[in-house]
Amino acid sequence: MKLIYIIVLFTISSCKPSNVMHNVNYQEGISKFEFLKGNWIRTNGKDSIITRERWVIENPSEIAGLGYSLKGSDTIFQEKMTIVKEDTLWYFVVEMPNDSIKTKFAMTEVNDSTFTCVNPENDFPKTISYSKKHEELRARISGGGPTIDFIFERAE
Repeated sequence: MKLIYIIVLFTISSCKPSNVMHNVNYQEGISKFEFLKGNWIRTNGKDSIITRERWVIENPSEIAGLGYSLKGSDTIFQEKMTIVKEDTLWYFVVEMPNDSIKTKFAMTEVNDSTFTCVNPENDFPKTISYSKKHEELRARISGGGPTIDFIFERAE
């Protein structure tokens, strides 16, 4: 009976629940994020608003992005985005111009044309994902509010 109790106890203690907060231990360099590189313009937004993103590879462990929306000649929204490697873990970091706090999202999935990152502590969004199919870049923000899809095409 003691042996069965020990086996059950060991089995239970060695099981870990799946947790989407765990960051991807991704050993490769920035190459998985190269599909972001360049200038993009949103194709599914309001006609009166132009939304763009620009991504530049800064070094082997960082890619920087700038997202902004224009209404006429006025900038109505702007954010800095960074994909950065810390040790062997990758993060998507968002910084708003008038906010000194950076919001960090842990990468939970990375492959050649898509990535997903989460921050369950953030009010909105809790999940950010990007994917590229053919010449279209898609971004989705969700969790804690409405799901919003952004569809981009390459801009000159």
